[in-house]
Amino acid sequence: DADDGDDTDPRTDDSGSHGAAGADDRDVLQGITDALDELAREDPGDVLVFLSGENEIRDAQEAIEGKRYPGTEVLPLYGRLSAADQHRVFERRTTPGIRRRVVLATNVAETSLTVPGIKYVIDTGTARISRYSTRTKVQRLPIERISQASANQRSGRCGRVSDGIC
Repeated sequence: DADDGDDTDPRTDDSGSHGAAGADDRDVLQGITDALDELAREDPGDVLVFLSGENEIRDAQEAIEGKRYPGTEVLPLYGRLSAADQHRVFERRTTPGIRRRVVLATNVAETSLTVPGIKYVIDTGTARISRYSTRTKVQRLPIERISQASANQRSGRCGRVSDGIC
């Protein structure tokens, strides 16, 4: 297999089918729900979960809502979401009985904005990174591992108003 100048790592290539969760996706979803199970024993506080994209956010939302955590509201946050749905993340809790919000976000929440009330961060360690292939002359967004600097930035999203856990 000769090097064709394409920077794509086949382990992170996103060209496969979407919709059916693969083994790695199930592991990530299991890790998220395991972490939420653990946080259920902690003090109330909102959770920010970093995911790589819209499809992963939808899969995680489905997995979390399927667990039926009491007093928990799940809110997605990504670029193509309607302005009204994005705004819900920044509003104070108004639904009676909600003790914890779980915000599922792309790396837009890493530096561009601060989500109020975040006490806990769950980081899957991946993001869609813009890559240009000189061979195919195409801009792509493969899913890749994030840098240590990005991981540090993400961990800084928790505990902005009180002590937090990442």
